[in-house]
Amino acid sequence: QDFGDKKLEIVGLSATHMGLIHVGFHGQRIAQCSRLTIELQTPMLAQLDGEPFYIPASVVVKVTHSGQVMVLRYNSV
Repeated sequence: QDFGDKKLEIVGLSATHMGLIHVGFHGQRIAQCSRLTIELQTPMLAQLDGEPFYIPASVVVKVTHSGQVMVLRYNSV
């Protein structure tokens, strides 16, 4: 896993797994890809970068890598 590889990490989580993330649980790895298409038959709740949102039924969601920003990190040695 490389943060700069422009790949999407697809991970499955249940409600129980969401609570276990705080103690180091990482979820079930499903796939790694450069783009993803999801066709929903029923409405669902989803989460992206920690932000929850509602997706209605009969929606096609396409996810791709759009860009990358540099992040500065402060090390206090």
